[in-house]
Amino acid sequence: MSLVLIIEDDQNLREGLELLFQIEGYDTSGASNGRTGLELVHREEPDVVITDYEMPNADGLEVVRAIRADEDVGHTPVVFLTADHSPAIRKQAMQVGVDAFITKPFRTEQLLGKVADFAARNNGGGSH
Repeated sequence: MSLVLIIEDDQNLREGLELLFQIEGYDTSGASNGRTGLELVHREEPDVVITDYEMPNADGLEVVRAIRADEDVGHTPVVFLTADHSPAIRKQAMQVGVDAFITKPFRTEQLLGKVADFAARNNGGGSH
């Protein structure tokens, strides 16, 4: 079963996303800030990371940079989920290596589809 790590400082959204992915058959883990999220990335080696942009202790860009710089977890697909619609943030996110950029509010089907694609690729094409 694929593990999805959700790094989101909004507790209601984080818990809602965890429930959504659990209903879809994924294992989930959650973190309320970037630093804790990075600790979980290294400890749990998730199949997909969903990270917010604006968070305490390390923003989403810092999280992605740290993941990409680590050869053990650098291959992990990262979905950037943010309320910031600015082209500058999208460009920065792509430059640091996000695999998908989704803005809030988002369509559930869009997020589920991206995660399913990345989880399948990360697990050799298997299903979650």
